[in-house]
Amino acid sequence: MKIYSSESDLMSELQKNNYKIIGIDGADGAGKSFLAKKIGAALNLPVLSLDRSLIKDQDTYVDNIKYHDLSEQAKNINGPFIIEGVCLLYALKKLPIKLSCLIYIKALNDRNEWVDEDELNSKLPIEELIESIEQRVNVVAKQIYGKELNITAFRKEIIQYHNREKPFEMADIVFERVKNLRAITQTDTPGS
Repeated sequence: MKIYSSESDLMSELQKNNYKIIGIDGADGAGKSFLAKKIGAALNLPVLSLDRSLIKDQDTYVDNIKYHDLSEQAKNINGPFIIEGVCLLYALKKLPIKLSCLIYIKALNDRNEWVDEDELNSKLPIEELIESIEQRVNVVAKQIYGKELNITAFRKEIIQYHNREKPFEMADIVFERVKNLRAITQTDTPGS
C-alpha cells in the first residue's frame, strides 16, 4: 500500500501506472467525488459515481443503487475510467467491474489524526460500536436539541461496511486529505 498526502504525487503515481479502472472509496464527506473529478480531468478519464445512480430519499445506500444503470454506463465506456462512492467494495460485488487500483481517502484533522477512526476502524463488535456511538451522539444532541437522536441507517451502513470490509487496508493507495473541520461546522448546521 502506498500513502500520499499530495495531490500532485498521487497524480504522478496514477499517470505512471496507467490503471484501467480506478476505484475511490472513503467515508461520507471524505472528498471522493471531488478527487475523482480532479483525477478524471487530469488524466482525461470518465467518472462513474455511485451517488448519481442512487434511488433518492431512501434510508440506506448499497441496496438502493441502480446497478443495471451503472453496469450499462461502464459497458459504454471504451477505455479506462474511475468509479467512486461510499461502500464501493460492497457495490462492486453487484457489478461486473474489477478494479485495477483502489484509492481510499482518509480524512485527517489539522493534527493529522484520522477523523473517523473511532467509528471506522474499531475493535469493538459492530452492535456494541453502534450503541457506543449513539450514546455519544445523544450526549451532544441532548445539550443542543434537548432530545435524543438516533444515528441514521445510512450512517450505520457506513460503519458496518468499514468495520467488516476494512477498505482502508484493502486499498492500493491511501490518500490522506486534511479536512477543514472549522468550515464544515460553520456551514453544516441543521436547517442551513
